[in-house]
Amino acid sequence: SSKRNRLKYIWNTTYHWGEWLEPGRAKMFTMSTQLLKRIIFSAPLVATSYYYYSAVILAETANVLGKTDDANTYRDLAFTVKKAFLEEFVDMKTGRMATHDQATYVRSIEMGLLPEDLVPKAVDNLVALIK
Repeated sequence: SSKRNRLKYIWNTTYHWGEWLEPGRAKMFTMSTQLLKRIIFSAPLVATSYYYYSAVILAETANVLGKTDDANTYRDLAFTVKKAFLEEFVDMKTGRMATHDQATYVRSIEMGLLPEDLVPKAVDNLVALIK
């Protein structure tokens, strides 16, 4: 199925240290609760973001080193991970992320995970959270 194929590219391996202390979650109780939640349930949106970004960096590095085949492999991987990310975590009409918080919007915009036409909607969602 399409979802089964997509899930191959969603990084969901239980706990990881990716952005474990995001702004607005620094109170001890909230921080402890979030940490426990991540240990039990994982944070695939965060991990998949970094999976994509790592593939992009590897493609660029391979390109600089003249390793064309490797660059193409990592570029294709980044494309596939990004597609899975968008299908799994983003409402393509509203730009709303599955995890509706500031860090998620900033990360997704900065890493280039969103199509250009969706960025203004994501920025609107971010601004609404900041206000």
